Amino acid sequence: MEKNKKIKPNYEPIIRAFGEASMLSFSFVFFPVVFLLIGVWLDKKFNTLPVFIVAGIILGIIIFIYQVHKALKAVYKDNK
Repeated sequence: MEKNKKIKPNYEPIIRAFGEASMLSFSFVFFPVVFLLIGVWLDKKFNTLPVFIVAGIILGIIIFIYQVHKALKAVYKDNK
């Protein structure tokens, strides 16, 4: 009789998922904050208080949504 062979678990999908999750959480915070700060600077420079702040936040959120779309597309492509 053969001895019980130990099967090594495959951690690659879990590590990949953690990598994608960390990238998305970074994008969720980074892009809106950076574009918010750029909007604050532009509003102070041109004296147009809420215009560039709101535009910066919206642009940051749009970029985050694009990052999520790109990540989900890659995940679904890998699963096929």
